[in-house]
Amino acid sequence: MAPIIDFRDKLFGEKIEDSPSSKVILCNWQDNSLGLLIEEIVGITELTETEYEVEIERANLKRGYVDKFLKLKDDIVISIDLTYLFDNKQEDQIIDALEETAPEGTFDDSAGE
Repeated sequence: MAPIIDFRDKLFGEKIEDSPSSKVILCNWQDNSLGLLIEEIVGITELTETEYEVEIERANLKRGYVDKFLKLKDDIVISIDLTYLFDNKQEDQIIDALEETAPEGTFDDSAGE
């Protein structure tokens, strides 16, 4: 099991309404699994450094949680940096939730030290 974070609530302070299109994306955060509840999945693409065309420089649009704006064919893809989504207090809460959901003896919090 993994704790689930409402992504829209985290970014904009508005909860995602439960619907058939809302999904949970399983992410690796500090060597632990974390679920991000999102409104909808439009597409799934695994990107490597050489596959995207160009990083779009838009300093005035870039927020802390945005790692990069990437142009992929005709689309703009936003790469999210999970380390910027949580302050220290929130990080502690998530680590506590990870400890609660992990099978006994399997949680490793050494990445957070």
